[in-house]
Amino acid sequence: MNIPRETALHKLELRSLFSDQDWLSLQSSVVLVCRHAAQGSSDDPGWEKIERALEALAKDATQESKEKNLALAVLASLADDAFRRQLIAKVRDDIADRSEPAVRALTVRSGQLVEAICAEQSFSFRAMLTLVSMEIQSFQTGLDN
Repeated sequence: MNIPRETALHKLELRSLFSDQDWLSLQSSVVLVCRHAAQGSSDDPGWEKIERALEALAKDATQESKEKNLALAVLASLADDAFRRQLIAKVRDDIADRSEPAVRALTVRSGQLVEAICAEQSFSFRAMLTLVSMEIQSFQTGLDN
């Protein structure tokens, strides 16, 4: 009996499809798309605003069904306060000495990982990154006013 790949993937926990390092790359990409709102990697108030915005987005994502949606599962995985803060600190350290093209390449790699492992989730994952980036920018603007 041949089970279609899409059906088989939905029966698995999406997290289990990725190695720990690859999952961390997916989580890091969410923080990476927020970096412009910090107005530079050394701007602590900007990163604090990003942290608060990601907290709200992650908590909202935990209310949604993550069983079949990789994008929501990755976003919801940032709901733990201590982990989210550690991840933001790690990403800030990782990008401090990298050029903008090198930083963009990290996010591109995350999209490629999703494409390679579960292609049917690729569009929604990339869309989530775009929407998070836009939401962070609007959240930043709202806090500045």
